[in-house]
Amino acid sequence: MTSRRGLIAAALVAVTAGAGLSLWRQRAAETPPADPANPAANPAANPGSGPATGPGSPAATAPTSAAIEQLFAMSLTDPAGQPLSLSQFRNKRLVVNFWATWCPPCVEEMPELSDMAEEFAPKDVQFVGIAIDQAANVDKFLQKVPVQYTIAVAGSAGLGILSVLGNLQGGLPYTLVLDADGSVRERFLGKVEMDALRQVLTS
Repeated sequence: MTSRRGLIAAALVAVTAGAGLSLWRQRAAETPPADPANPAANPAANPGSGPATGPGSPAATAPTSAAIEQLFAMSLTDPAGQPLSLSQFRNKRLVVNFWATWCPPCVEEMPELSDMAEEFAPKDVQFVGIAIDQAANVDKFLQKVPVQYTIAVAGSAGLGILSVLGNLQGGLPYTLVLDADGSVRERFLGKVEMDALRQVLTS
């Protein structure tokens, strides 16, 4: 038989737990969601917040074949909001560049990537840029800095695929070079040295 003192103690525990849960919910509601257009508010997407990596440094973890399948299964949009399925790039030699308009090294390398995309198009190498950003930002940026390859918009959802693809710190830019069979030939975390990328594509 439960004593009166035990009942009182149990009631106090229940009240305390309820108050704690209420406070947690209140703080969660007050915490703004991560904004991919504002890297300061989302450290995981800010390349300066993780371990330092030099230009063209390989990422620490190689993507698995299952991760590459997830990449090809993604249905995104183009900057105008039209559906864009990455499955169209399956069975092709592919350079995938993750970037954002608020990422200075991303912006710096895009004209060079565009030139290289044009250079290697006759050799059946496809380039695609996946923006971890908002469509409006991407569209405005591309009006000023047009590129000669496909651009897809992933928004904040792209952060999840970055992790799946081995980029655990979420740094940008992040570039994968895939063979036609989907195997990973090379990966770069940070601004790509174009000579290094060219060597990979011609080897």
